[in-house]
Amino acid sequence: MTGLFAHNHNAVLLFSSLLLSLWLTPMAIRLSFRINAVDRPDERKVHTKAISRLGGVSMVAGLCVPLLLLREVDRMARGASRSEVFENALAGWLRNRRRARLEEEIELYYRSLGAAEHEEDAAWAELSSRLLGESWR
Repeated sequence: MTGLFAHNHNAVLLFSSLLLSLWLTPMAIRLSFRINAVDRPDERKVHTKAISRLGGVSMVAGLCVPLLLLREVDRMARGASRSEVFENALAGWLRNRRRARLEEEIELYYRSLGAAEHEEDAAWAELSSRLLGESWR
């Protein structure tokens, strides 16, 4: 195996699990207070304020989701290495981001044109369309 992720599958799995758990934990805490899934303090408890009972859910999800995704990557790989799959996915994402950014820049350019420039652009578009139509006959 070669590539960026070739020898780092465990590290990718570990850090994706960690980041997902860290991201999900505050949401689980808010949800637990919303649905009243909290442990309230009383004379038998050590804590002095309500504690969420859903913190473990975010940790389990943080572990299971990357494992399930990795299993899905293996299923979709069709003979390719995980590294190739991840690199192709990353390259595709970057390509789509660049394309979207280019389209945004083009749109900004055309929105910034004045009336005379719009007329000139329309004339050039009409001429190129007519010439293209003639060349296809």
